[in-house]
Amino acid sequence: MALRSWKDLVFLISSLVFGLLLHRTFADSNDYPAGADKLKIGAKPVTGVMTSSNQNDYYKFKVKTSVKYIIDLRHSSNDRNIDMWLYRGCDNAQGTDHCEVSDVIEVGSRDWGDNEQITFVAGFSGTVHLQVFANAYDRDTPYSLRVSVDDNDFPRDADSLKLGDKPITGLASWDDNEYYKFKVKKSRKYIIDMRYHHLFPTPEDADLSMILYRGCEEADGEECGDVGQFIGIFNATK
Repeated sequence: MALRSWKDLVFLISSLVFGLLLHRTFADSNDYPAGADKLKIGAKPVTGVMTSSNQNDYYKFKVKTSVKYIIDLRHSSNDRNIDMWLYRGCDNAQGTDHCEVSDVIEVGSRDWGDNEQITFVAGFSGTVHLQVFANAYDRDTPYSLRVSVDDNDFPRDADSLKLGDKPITGLASWDDNEYYKFKVKKSRKYIIDMRYHHLFPTPEDADLSMILYRGCEEADGEECGDVGQFIGIFNATK
């Protein structure tokens, strides 16, 4: 190609830069497993937007054998449906390859329009991929996504609470227990404040409660209700 003027040079350079940037944008997209965004376990929710019925957002994170994970997908309205599938075996996917249906290990567990949740105990160590997609689409739908480790299901694994510290956050699934512990002193007054988190839309039928026990220190695989002394039950503040 012969250059006729400096304007041609500018055009040529601009075209090359545009081409490089365009290629980089598509290469970094998480539309396919090869470009999956990494999820940090226990971090704040990541956010995305479903903009078409054929959109796929892929994420990935590492799991360890025998650890229980909770993946929570929430969106803004119950008249639209966003689903998620969890895969094992997509590590070698290249280009525009999708994960295979045969590699699915879990799927979202709710009905049409509901927020989705996957709870699973990893039977292996390695990388898993998560596909978020719109099952039906009529307009843009924002969503939030978070993965956390659920390792305080029993009193013996209770997480320690530090008095007066900043609030901690967690995700509670249906029929799930989360245990915490802290030390008290006689004749002191304590306030325990549990609220639904503002980052997550709260389902209308949510019923989150906490029960206070004494005497669970020796529990080994049992619930506090089996060995502890009941003190009181309280509901979360919306």
